[in-house]
Amino acid sequence: MQPKENTKMGKIMLKKIQEFQERFPDQHKDLAKYTLHLVEAIDKLNEEHRRLVAVNAVAGIKLNPAEEI
Repeated sequence: MQPKENTKMGKIMLKKIQEFQERFPDQHKDLAKYTLHLVEAIDKLNEEHRRLVAVNAVAGIKLNPAEEI
């Protein structure tokens, strides 16, 4: 799974990670791969959170904004 390229942040992050990967020496290319996996995991959690918020909104559940932080 790659960061979503349809978002501005996804395009920017993917481009920067690819630039870093090209600049890193071979022994450090795993850092770029790790960063890509990290961004993918954050994107996945963000999407899950959006779905949960949408489901709660449809169900009429109002959350305390202080608990979101």
